Amino acid sequence: MPVRYYYPVFALLMFTLMLLLVPRKVIRRLLWFGMIWGAAVDLTLILIFSVWLKLYRYEQTFPFDFYGVPIWINLAWAAAVIMFLYFLPEGKLKVPFYLYLTAFSMCSVFIGEVFVKLGMIKEIFWDELLRFPVTFIWFYGVAWNYKYLTAKDKTLFKP
Repeated sequence: MPVRYYYPVFALLMFTLMLLLVPRKVIRRLLWFGMIWGAAVDLTLILIFSVWLKLYRYEQTFPFDFYGVPIWINLAWAAAVIMFLYFLPEGKLKVPFYLYLTAFSMCSVFIGEVFVKLGMIKEIFWDELLRFPVTFIWFYGVAWNYKYLTAKDKTLFKP
């Protein structure tokens, strides 16, 4: 199968996983969060690291790309953010939160390495381990923003 088909297959797998694990009501109320913190932030990060800094590049993204950024990957990140927020540990304990954040960031590194092995990403001045601090900071921001908004308005994300 050509590499260009791996992108929609991966996005479909992420959306299927999201639909199987997250209730529909939760998906509806977190969808905008997923589109902003998932798709839009991922698009921005890829534009910075891949297109402008040329640290790596995605291979064979045509016809579903935006300046060399595969749109399917951005949509898959929207599903990932929804799942991240659904399973986010609640409470004031910091250890479970940081363990969860570390595990989620390591999953991102693993998926990135699979993409490299499949020929979807060509590393130029990049190593997939650099993805860890990027996703760690990214999802720390997602969690902080989510907790901040829900603390201000308890009914904001209620079904």
